[in-house]
Amino acid sequence: MDNIENNIETSDLETHLLECYLFVDDYLQSHPKVASWRRSNNDDPDFTDAEVIVIALMQGYFRTDTLKRTYELVVANAKTAFPDRAGYKQWIRRLQRLPDQVGRLVRAAALRGLAGDGRKLYAADSLPIPLCRPARHGRARLLGEDGAKFGVNASGDWFYGFKIHALIHQPTRIVLTAMLLPGNRSDQVAARGLAQSTSGGVLLADEGYRGAISSTGSTRRHKCFG
Repeated sequence: MDNIENNIETSDLETHLLECYLFVDDYLQSHPKVASWRRSNNDDPDFTDAEVIVIALMQGYFRTDTLKRTYELVVANAKTAFPDRAGYKQWIRRLQRLPDQVGRLVRAAALRGLAGDGRKLYAADSLPIPLCRPARHGRARLLGEDGAKFGVNASGDWFYGFKIHALIHQPTRIVLTAMLLPGNRSDQVAARGLAQSTSGGVLLADEGYRGAISSTGSTRRHKCFG
């Protein structure tokens, strides 16, 4: 197990788990029609769908790349929170049968977060999606007709492929909008598109987005700075 386990604040983790569980369970209890869509069997072991979903939601807390690693860290750091938990293979099968419930919960969380009195503070970021290694740039043709282009990443290195741009609501850390664009499309162009998902506020971004947004209409005023 990596070093993240040694840096976990138990009380903070337990609080986060409890908050997630109460939100998920309350939502499913108050939306019986959504809960009835469940196609997973939660009788053996005695492990509810709310618990299945909460473990998956901890991926953001632990900042891991995979659901398997998320499951391992939950077991290592909060074993007593899920005494009747399923093994990893059964858990992942259960989770894969709950796409409708997870989608509804994500939307509900976003609406609850945006309905709060928090400041309209957003962050924009981009991530290159290379389709081949640099050594093959001379022969790169994959998905060219679909928009794949040569671009430059944050380190100044060339890549061939796409860039995904995301707009994140900072108080809740919820991704509001994501755009997949050709690798050569500038961050400033993407920022204007991302801004359409907001009704104004402050946008935090790196130098690539600087100056992209000053105003997108009389009711939408944005600031963009690194």
